[in-house]
Amino acid sequence: MKDAEGRWEVVDIDSDNGPEKNERCKKQKMAVADTILVEDCGMSEVKGTYKLSAEMHNGVRQYCKQGQWKGRIVEYDIYFDSYAKFPWKIGIETTHDACDFYNAPTTGSVEVPPLHGWTAVSYGFNPPPTLKCMRYI
Repeated sequence: MKDAEGRWEVVDIDSDNGPEKNERCKKQKMAVADTILVEDCGMSEVKGTYKLSAEMHNGVRQYCKQGQWKGRIVEYDIYFDSYAKFPWKIGIETTHDACDFYNAPTTGSVEVPPLHGWTAVSYGFNPPPTLKCMRYI
């Protein structure tokens, strides 16, 4: 287990930086971040490791993980919806509808989901999640 832990690097953004420096750091670090770790939320189904996908939503690559919802295998997504007031979403799409669990405002680049500021919506339960951006090294 110790070896596996050594291969991951948490890519965190310092919220005390000025917006210009913080945005530059995000772009540099997220260019190589390939994983989002969703933690501390009220839904165990949503928690977990999301991998950067080749699929895009509104021109932004999304992060995905496999899981279960109401007894079915589904894909959980962290995606950007440019038409929404709070455009970052964590949810699933089923053959019948879309279920959003959490959303968040944009905090800079639309390429990077926010680490904090998520709110439970529709099918979500509090507390809302926190995210960690990670990369395999």
